[in-house]
Amino acid sequence: SAGIALRTSNLQIVSNYIHDVNSIAVRIYANTSNNWVYGNRIYNMGYGVYLYGENHLIEANDLERLRYYAPNGDADYVIFFGRNHVLRNNYLHGSFESEIGPAHVDGFQSWDNNGEYAQHIRVEGNRVTGFYHQGLLIAATYYTNSYDLTICNNIFEGARAWGVDVFNGVKDAKIYNNLFKDINSFAVGINQGATGEVKNNIFYNVCCFDTATPASIGGNNIWYRPGYTLGSRFTGDLVNVNPQFVDVTNGNYRLKLTSPAINAGAALTNVPYDLAGVTRPQGGGWDIGLYEFISTASRLLTPLKQGNNLVFTLTGEVGGVYRIEGSTDFTTWADLGSVTLTN
Repeated sequence: SAGIALRTSNLQIVSNYIHDVNSIAVRIYANTSNNWVYGNRIYNMGYGVYLYGENHLIEANDLERLRYYAPNGDADYVIFFGRNHVLRNNYLHGSFESEIGPAHVDGFQSWDNNGEYAQHIRVEGNRVTGFYHQGLLIAATYYTNSYDLTICNNIFEGARAWGVDVFNGVKDAKIYNNLFKDINSFAVGINQGATGEVKNNIFYNVCCFDTATPASIGGNNIWYRPGYTLGSRFTGDLVNVNPQFVDVTNGNYRLKLTSPAINAGAALTNVPYDLAGVTRPQGGGWDIGLYEFISTASRLLTPLKQGNNLVFTLTGEVGGVYRIEGSTDFTTWADLGSVTLTN
């Protein structure tokens, strides 16, 4: 049973409030295609979205508060099988450990028991936070028929076990331009016979590196844990380097002007835009992390003399970082430093 069950194709499930469902909130059956689940608020459920079939788009849904119900045997936000699905811009949050019981909570999960598979799947722009074990977990233990998985522009925050774990024969998993934050365990793994690569991600306040994942399959990532010195990570990573977010405390993960992530990423043509929909790249190369840094147009500021000081007024985005240059002839400019707007 389910709150909404889709047994046919070409349906649109849009802007509903689905709540207090002991089983599955939205279930899409096999032999269906081209269904769109968009902008729904799903609250207090055993499972969030459970989908089979082909070419489904699960987009911009708010899934809050999983609960464990014994007949279900588990509790997960999104379980996916089939091919050519896009799981985009969903917000998975609000579960409590006290309400989960023995369940193993995952943001996104797939496996290949009973001949199931996941092929050509794109998981992008989602945020997984609150209590959960894995942000994304996928295995191909029995048939090794799951492949081509792109995981990009997501935020995996506070996972108890893994941010993303791809294992047991899954092929061609691409983990690009994500933020893994506040994970006191392993952020990412591609192991136990799985293949793929890990590039352009930021690992912020993450403690551990999975040694079963070959260091050679990654690069152009940033690792930073405040107060700690981390060992080597993927080949070519920037380790113990502060990515310089605009305001990490308040969740602004855009890059400051001085961020080492700017233009430091690998050129990944299958991540053509950032979390905000801005085209990549904006500068001389791809930026590492969720957002491309956008340089603003220069403006001329005329200072006023107050005593022995020159004072000028700068307006812009709070938290934005602005470079100040000075000139005596409007031809040659000298860098005077940068300022961050606070109010």
